[in-house]
Amino acid sequence: MRYFDAWLLSGLVLLCSATCHAQSIQPNTRWVNQRGSILTITSIGADGQIGGSFVNHAKKFACKDDAYPINGWTDGQKISFSVRWKIVGHDCNSITAWVGYMTGAQITTEWTLVYVADSSHAPAILRESDIFKSQ
Repeated sequence: MRYFDAWLLSGLVLLCSATCHAQSIQPNTRWVNQRGSILTITSIGADGQIGGSFVNHAKKFACKDDAYPINGWTDGQKISFSVRWKIVGHDCNSITAWVGYMTGAQITTEWTLVYVADSSHAPAILRESDIFKSQ
């Protein structure tokens, strides 16, 4: 390797170490999306498994204002988690899964909701996106 190439490469490594360092999602954090819903991450295992809760505040959706457990995974900036919308005394007959990534103080996700409107119909799928901001 020529001297200039080695110098340039070492400069890029130094620059990247200062600016390219990836943040990682942390336990005991709270995130609020544009619909006012709250994601709370209470634990992250050594293997990346996360636990916590999700409180839905989105208009026109059921299962609101109660904390539902989440299950999921994180790997550095990447995250996936899901909610089964069923707790004692309330069953919305649906599951939602979010997949996304964290940049700075926000998590950008896409989600898929699988639900049954009534027992006479097959399950339906709804897809949208959410941006969660750190609180």
